[in-house]
Amino acid sequence: MDSHSYWGAIIAVRAELIVNLFGLSTDKISGICDSMGYCNKTMKLLEKGPVALESRSVVVDKVLNYLESIGTAANVKDISEIFDLASSKFNDKESLMIYPILTALSKMKELSQIGIKISIITSDTVSNTHKFIRQEGLEELEIMVIGRDNYPHAKKTGLPASFAANELGVDISQCLVIGDAPMDYLMAINSGALHLLVSSGQLSYDTLRMTTSYVVKDLCEINYTQSP
Repeated sequence: MDSHSYWGAIIAVRAELIVNLFGLSTDKISGICDSMGYCNKTMKLLEKGPVALESRSVVVDKVLNYLESIGTAANVKDISEIFDLASSKFNDKESLMIYPILTALSKMKELSQIGIKISIITSDTVSNTHKFIRQEGLEELEIMVIGRDNYPHAKKTGLPASFAANELGVDISQCLVIGDAPMDYLMAINSGALHLLVSSGQLSYDTLRMTTSYVVKDLCEINYTQSP
């Protein structure tokens, strides 16, 4: 799914809440947004991340580091509660701001039809992801969802992929991790799975190629054959 509009909007709300909570001047909003990986002038996510590329805990740490740099004391609890509050403001709106990547939906349906088991591993919550699945009419695919609330381990550890393979009853070495960021590559490598990166996210094809040679611009480029 393409959630860039959602992340841009939610970062802007997070920044505003932080400014209000700590009594900061509004000229600090740009710096706060930048620490999370969003330019509020161009209204685009930044390739450097961390949002949408790293785990939530990393984003929280980046915000804390920025606040410390401007002499503002805060803690993980403060920022985490602000993130939760910002998310709650979007519960009824997020489905309108997250757009499906059509070739990804098509490929998931194709694979499911030939018996391939599918899991979505996300830094979002399970409920939000299931909402998207229902929105796109994918319930019949029986997709297993692993989110930050039911398996709170960073993707790059490889643990979420190993957990998914175990729950699905498949050999991790026969699994393919498909993602759009270096942390998806690390998840595959550290779990023993195969990997493929797709430049449909905030990172360009050339940037992803600096991580691995297994990169495509669109999932429609993928062809596969069934074993006899």
